[in-house]
Amino acid sequence: MDEEFYNAFATPSTPITVAQTTMLDNETGTLQKPPKLLNIEEYKGWEGRFKNWVQANYLDAWECVETKYVIPLNDDGEEVAIKDMSADDKKKYKNEKMMLSLLQQTVKEDIMVLLQHNGSSYSIWKALRSKFVDIANKVHWIIDNFSECGLRSLGVTFQEVLAGKKESIGELWEFVDLLPLFNPTQHDSSETINRRAELYILL
Repeated sequence: MDEEFYNAFATPSTPITVAQTTMLDNETGTLQKPPKLLNIEEYKGWEGRFKNWVQANYLDAWECVETKYVIPLNDDGEEVAIKDMSADDKKKYKNEKMMLSLLQQTVKEDIMVLLQHNGSSYSIWKALRSKFVDIANKVHWIIDNFSECGLRSLGVTFQEVLAGKKESIGELWEFVDLLPLFNPTQHDSSETINRRAELYILL
């Protein structure tokens, strides 16, 4: 009886690998780390999770985004030295640096280098949304062009599943490209998709 009780709690029915745990932590964040943005296509879902995380843990830092914080400048147009800042300016400056640090932690470097911004947390936040909208508009533009030619569009995405099983939790989906389709959906499309699923080819 004691052994059965121990096994019920000590042996998980579905073991979670380190890779799966890391992926979940990246997506939802942890108590110490904000959720990560690894692909710009994931921005729409990530935006709300990141905003909630920052507001729950670093509300003062988030205010720098909402108030469009700008580092104070002197008469020569140069940044005021920290030692010359007032106590209030130092507090705001520290909050801005914290917000920048959080963005740098969460946004993949490959995405960050594509953004056009002036270095402030507000400009980076705004640039992220603009980049996502640009890509979304480009995708819709391609779909519309295909449609004008009488073609359908097939979106191609890629997901790496480290465990090698279709039931396992994989990495985040990555958008690859759009393909034009000439033939409309056939009567046996559902059957074809199911057969491919049995071969671990998910559509």
